[in-house]
Amino acid sequence: LAETDDAGLAYTWRSLAGHEVTNLKRLYTLLCTGSSALAPDVRKEAESYGLSLTLTTEAARGLFESVSTTRTRALPMRGTSFVGRDLELTELASLLARPACQLVTVLGVAGLGKTRLAVQFAFEQQALGVYADGVYFVALESLTKSSDFLGYLAQQLGVKQGEQEPLEQLEELLQNKHALLILDNFEHLIDAAPQFSNLLQRCPNVKTLVTSRERLNLEEEHSLTLSGLRFPQTLSGEDVS
Repeated sequence: LAETDDAGLAYTWRSLAGHEVTNLKRLYTLLCTGSSALAPDVRKEAESYGLSLTLTTEAARGLFESVSTTRTRALPMRGTSFVGRDLELTELASLLARPACQLVTVLGVAGLGKTRLAVQFAFEQQALGVYADGVYFVALESLTKSSDFLGYLAQQLGVKQGEQEPLEQLEELLQNKHALLILDNFEHLIDAAPQFSNLLQRCPNVKTLVTSRERLNLEEEHSLTLSGLRFPQTLSGEDVS
């Protein structure tokens, strides 16, 4: 994480420490990975809770390089190297760490990098082991009918077709899981948002991240609006919608 973003990271550190001590370890790992100047301060804060953090920068980076292929096979491939969105990644982690936050929508026009941000966030959360039952990524661009949303989602999550309705199948799969579900490109399926809300109510332990050009207009929705990067990026050959 870039040192120029330390003010935002300091806010996140305080908010995470406020409601779950174990999040200090997760945040410390991220700070060490980016050689942030805040890492020693977070280590001292952890010690005040009786938590010893001894992770080195090299060990922290190793966490992101050693994710097993069995746990990442459901995630899309990362294209070019990822830079320039450290504050957004930290804010997403902070929002989803809140007990009352189950859904975050990343908003922005086409080309800002919503998909790339979501993919990076998925890999980082999976590498840190934040979600005991894993991270699921579902691309929605090929789905054309809102009425097929739940059936499509069940299919993409590996649910075999049966006599049950898709909502019941998804509930059976997810209701007891502590997992992160990422839905990419939701904007053409806004009519399916009430179905999605119903699923979230039945699966309270599942956290969700959605990318969209439009809000889902759900009561449980929190949002993060992307703006343009502050410096040029090379994005050739990469889907950034």
